[in-house]
Amino acid sequence: MNLDRSKIDVLLARRGIRRSDLAKMYGCTTNRISAILNCANVRPTTAAKLAKALDVDVTEILTDE
Repeated sequence: MNLDRSKIDVLLARRGIRRSDLAKMYGCTTNRISAILNCANVRPTTAAKLAKALDVDVTEILTDE
C-alpha cells in the first residue's frame, strides 16, 4: 500500500498536529513516523494504524494509483 504524503501533510496541517504529536498518537518515535512517511510502500496494518491515529478512513491517506 502506498501512502499519499501530501494528503497526510494536509491532514496534519488542518489539525495543527506536529510529527511528534502524530508519533505519540501512533505509539512510536518521531524517527519511526518519519521512516513510515518516507517509505514508498507500507503494510496494510501500518496504514490502518496511521489512519486510526489520524482519525480518518484508511482510503483517505492512500494514493489514488
